[in-house]
Amino acid sequence: MSLDQENKADISITCETCQSDVATGRCDDCCEFMCEFCITAHGRFLRTKQHKIIGVKEATVKGKSSCKSHYCPRHKGERLTLLCDTCDELICRDCAITTHQYHKINFTSNIIDREKDEIKAKVEEVKSKQTDSSQLHNKVVNEKARIKAQKNSLTSEIDDFINAQISTLEKMRSNLKDEVISDYEKRNKQLDCHEDFLSIFNTNCNSCVKFAERVCQAGPGNEVE
Repeated sequence: MSLDQENKADISITCETCQSDVATGRCDDCCEFMCEFCITAHGRFLRTKQHKIIGVKEATVKGKSSCKSHYCPRHKGERLTLLCDTCDELICRDCAITTHQYHKINFTSNIIDREKDEIKAKVEEVKSKQTDSSQLHNKVVNEKARIKAQKNSLTSEIDDFINAQISTLEKMRSNLKDEVISDYEKRNKQLDCHEDFLSIFNTNCNSCVKFAERVCQAGPGNEVE
């Protein structure tokens, strides 16, 4: 359970700033209970961003003993309920009619409402930009998916094309080799026939030559073997 949930579950105190939501903490400097939204806003203001925020449970245990004074240091007994926009300083009613007489003065409650409205407007602006950003993010994600699918498709097509070319070349190689072997065997067979014929022819020629030579060498009346 978060601190926010724990504080709401144990003690229910209305936010003293906006008077509309349940308080989740207290500013020790301002001694006011605030809701989560007002605490966030409180931390954004230059004059209050260094203030210390404690949980509701801790604040109720401590009471107001840890709170800083809400009273004017110049005018005894006067609470600091006004803000001098000119000096950016919390002041009391007596300050407003004396040292800050001609300055721009606002009640702190009005300033809080004004700042709260400005923050809400900024939040809506951010939400609008966030919607645009989300749409652009989705477009980027979709585009990445598209080009990845395109890459896979193209590489697959390249593989198919190259494999088809390789298959065709392999068939061509096999056919050419078969033709060469077939032509070789055919010519070799023909040459074998010629070789056999010439071998027999040469043998017969040698026999005839030898017989003729013996005839010529034999004398008259001699038989030739």
